[in-house]
Amino acid sequence: MSYLLYCIFRSRVQPRLGIVPGVGGKPVFVVTRNGLSAGLSELAESDQVPDVPQILAYERVVEFFYRDLTIIPVRYGCRLEDASEAVCLLEKHDDEYETLLHELEGMSEMGIQVLFDSPEAGTESDAWPA
Repeated sequence: MSYLLYCIFRSRVQPRLGIVPGVGGKPVFVVTRNGLSAGLSELAESDQVPDVPQILAYERVVEFFYRDLTIIPVRYGCRLEDASEAVCLLEKHDDEYETLLHELEGMSEMGIQVLFDSPEAGTESDAWPA
């Protein structure tokens, strides 16, 4: 059994109860060490190659933590062989994670995705409103 790492955050603030289910419907749990925490869930062998529903489930978990906390999101696919490896990561990189969390405090990230219906859409040079 391996574990999927979702994000890292300060453990001074406890996340709300009722964490959304993780990839494959597995429960998400939190491990804590030295004031830092990590969100994890078990990862079944069949879930190791992601499909769209798994990626969306992963995103929902990260978003759940992000709503209330400053987090360091982890790229999908960061697997740990044992939950104790997350504790080791928190211990080994605690100064780096604290520094990054301090830098991220109060910041937001937004993105815009533009989809065109046809190859010709959006090619006019005067597309901006006057």
